[in-house]
Amino acid sequence: MGILSALGTTKAVERLKSGKSKTEVMSLADIALITFNMTDAQKNLPKDQFEDVYALFRNTQNSKEKRSYTLDEYLDVWTWLTFLFDSVAPFELYCGDSAIASSVIRQKQDPSYYKMRDMVIEDPSTLNALREEAEGNSKVEEPINVLNDHYSPLLSRSDSCLDVSKYFGTQLRRIPL
Repeated sequence: MGILSALGTTKAVERLKSGKSKTEVMSLADIALITFNMTDAQKNLPKDQFEDVYALFRNTQNSKEKRSYTLDEYLDVWTWLTFLFDSVAPFELYCGDSAIASSVIRQKQDPSYYKMRDMVIEDPSTLNALREEAEGNSKVEEPINVLNDHYSPLLSRSDSCLDVSKYFGTQLRRIPL
């Protein structure tokens, strides 16, 4: 995955956000590549946290299966990934965008942020309920299950750790909660 892939994914996301496209094809690896700045992570995180973040990032780069995403599906995957990485080390320190970092810092001032983050990590279908609440709807017409459909089984807890090896299909050390 390189700079050309990142540029292509960035343009695809821009088309989704602008409404110029209803769907765009990308992979989890593509989404992670444009979301997490490993140079910032290395510069801003203690060595042990960086090693955990980098190991998780490397494993996302193994998830190269392309699929079509709507904007809501892309945002669900992006949200889940950022929550997952944030549970390892503060996302705002390696998001690569000061506006996003400021937004995350503001959100973290609300104690419910951490509860919501942990719920979404464990059960991505929680995103449907959160969307319903945010949109003031009693029910989302078409629930978004992209995480369950394409990236399950997700995470399992054991010994007070998140075991992400099932999710990525490769071995990764356990991340303390």
